Amino acid sequence: MVLLLPVILITLPYVYSIIEECGLEVNYCKNEKFRSISGGCNNLKHPNWGTIHSTYDRLILPNYGPSNSIRSAVSGNPLPNARLLSQNIFTDKSVPDKEHTLVLMQYGQYVAHDMSFTFFADNPGKCCTPSLQLLENSPPECVSVEIPPNDPDYQIHNITCISVLRTQTNQNLNCSKHLKYGEQLNAANNYLDLSVIYGSTDEESNSLRTFKGGTLAMDFRDGYSWLTASQNRFECGFNLPTTRCYRAGDLRVDQNPQLTTLHILWAREHNRICYILQKLNPHWDDERLFQEARRIAIAQHQYITFYELLQLYFGQLLIRDSHIIFDTDGYVDDYDDEMRPHVFNEHAQGAFRHFHGMVEGHLNLVSESGCPYRTVNIRDTINSPHFIEECDNFDGLCRGMTTQPPRSSDMFMVPEMSKFIFLTVAPVGSDLKAIDIQRAREHGLGTYNDMREFCGLRRARHFHHFLDVIDEDRVELLRTFYEHPDDVDLPVGGSMERKVDGALAGPTTLCIMEKQFKRTRKSDRFWFENEKCGLSYEQLREIRKSSISKFICDNGNNITTMQIHGFLQLSYKNPRVSCELLAGPNLELWREGYRKRYVYNN
Repeated sequence: MVLLLPVILITLPYVYSIIEECGLEVNYCKNEKFRSISGGCNNLKHPNWGTIHSTYDRLILPNYGPSNSIRSAVSGNPLPNARLLSQNIFTDKSVPDKEHTLVLMQYGQYVAHDMSFTFFADNPGKCCTPSLQLLENSPPECVSVEIPPNDPDYQIHNITCISVLRTQTNQNLNCSKHLKYGEQLNAANNYLDLSVIYGSTDEESNSLRTFKGGTLAMDFRDGYSWLTASQNRFECGFNLPTTRCYRAGDLRVDQNPQLTTLHILWAREHNRICYILQKLNPHWDDERLFQEARRIAIAQHQYITFYELLQLYFGQLLIRDSHIIFDTDGYVDDYDDEMRPHVFNEHAQGAFRHFHGMVEGHLNLVSESGCPYRTVNIRDTINSPHFIEECDNFDGLCRGMTTQPPRSSDMFMVPEMSKFIFLTVAPVGSDLKAIDIQRAREHGLGTYNDMREFCGLRRARHFHHFLDVIDEDRVELLRTFYEHPDDVDLPVGGSMERKVDGALAGPTTLCIMEKQFKRTRKSDRFWFENEKCGLSYEQLREIRKSSISKFICDNGNNITTMQIHGFLQLSYKNPRVSCELLAGPNLELWREGYRKRYVYNN
């Protein structure tokens, strides 16, 4: 799930040579016991696989127009306008999801940011005029969305342009030249490795460390630790003296307050682990403490993502049948050094964006007794994290995430996402669904029909062939706006599918996600369940005690109670309990010299 930011310009910190593979050029690997920051040398046979600025991979061939332009309809006509589709199909009919909590959506966004980041040109031109009008001569790096005439939200404000900047490709950097088409570059490393707090380059990571006791740099105010402040307030869209922008391993840290909260929680967790390890092993130096704490934190993050979060996205039966997770307390040694770790374009720009429909338009801040005491509109908090440190707001946001329901995982979107996101000087903002559709086209994603056929469904020759997984009224909407079944965009058709029993998405979306997350696990030499990761059997069993609830309890300001399963609503089977009663990893097992057993129990 990727919530977009206003354009962030990333300057390349490397001098690229013309190499076969995009990404960092890695000339030599030592068989280190800890993973690198950049992702380099994770795969010893292919050392630059998965590094920052490498290409996305694809499940099927791209579908571009000439010279990597946006494709046309089968007839040769332009595709239906992305804003028109958003306005007429993805309307505000969403309902609350009474089973799950909002942190289920928010942690999904955190995972998305950990694995992918759209990489734009260094010095692009403007894609709209300052008054948000279409440009007469749009720069080639722009694929902005034209606002249709008589648009009910934008016409009254005389706005005709939603800015969309093209993503950099291998052809811009003259690398991965074996590809016969433009393949977009990923500005994050491709592993699920908490690069969002540690960074994706050594230089970036070093700037986030204290080099004392293994800890990450944090500021201390009012008795609590916070991420350090960014020196450039423009990084979160404001330049007011009272605005605080945070620094982390990912530039999107300030995008919304609950995302910022997760960044702060994970930085605190790293330092909490460091303090304990230093007491257990006072002879360890800064580097050893940093790397050991990082390994533990990443293992917890991987466990929470796969065994809590994805289990709810896929459903318990499907996720096990797909061998994404396993019923074992031991190792899962299926690392494959011929499997590329690169994120699939269809996942990052298609399937995982389906869950934008779960975004809630307002955020509840909740007291320790479970009562909301304040509500903020998300439109007022985008890139404006300063209120997090006020009063009890940090804990209020943590409790809010674990009590407030998200919107149901369906095709609908709240107005805050379809017309008020990223408000600037105008009274209306951007349209996230329109941008999602345009981004999929700009990346040359295969059509919905292409992907459903890849995933084993019948290829639709007529619109009524979609009825196998899409309800009739929604098929009629597709027939209204598209000329041919082969024209339907992946983010449109995928979001319309009926959910698979027990899951939060339809079969095509889940098919793409299955391919992605199986690859994420099997391509990572340092995956926490791989024996060569460095965890003993006993330590691995401790990692399996991790949970989103215990994680929030351990790192909030004064949170004392939490339900057992934080991604699920409170219930008779999921009661709120004292944080002290929640299980979590016992770090005593990381005391050097602690007796270890090696048990193979797959």
